[in-house]
Parts: sequence; structure tokens; C-alpha cells
Amino acid sequence: METNAAKSLVNAPVVLRLLPTAAAQLEIGAMMQMGADRIMFATDYPFEEIPDACIWFDNLQISEPDKKKIARDTAIDLFKLDL
Repeated sequence: METNAAKSLVNAPVVLRLLPTAAAQLEIGAMMQMGADRIMFATDYPFEEIPDACIWFDNLQISEPDKKKIARDTAIDLFKLDL
């Protein structure tokens, strides 16, 4: 029997730290199996430069709708922002 807590974990966003390396593209492919609606873009400031992380994200080989979900839509939904 599945509990409410278990159900909420199934749909919870996943936080993974990706380094801007060639291997990261492989990790993105694996993550996309979970769905872009469960992934959020973030930086590790002050340990990495925000502009560098944004350039890296912009150059990922994923669809524009998935980038939009990862870059903003998932956070808007999670935090129930009124934008």
C-alpha cells in the first residue's frame, strides 16, 4: 500500500548538481527520463560564476520547451508563484 508521503516523493522535484563538462550532457539525457517538470536550473554561487552557468545551460542540447520548464516553469509551479 502506497502512503501519501510516498506519493508526494514520487512527484517531488529532484535536485542534482551538474558540472559544466562533456559528461553533463549524458547526465542531462538520463535526467530527462524523469521529465523536465521535475528538474530546476540553479547555480552554486559563489563557487561558480552565474554567467558561466547560464551560458552552459543555454548550450545544452535539449528542446526549448524543456529548457523553459527547467529554467522557470517548474519553479513557478513548485513555489506557487503568481507570475
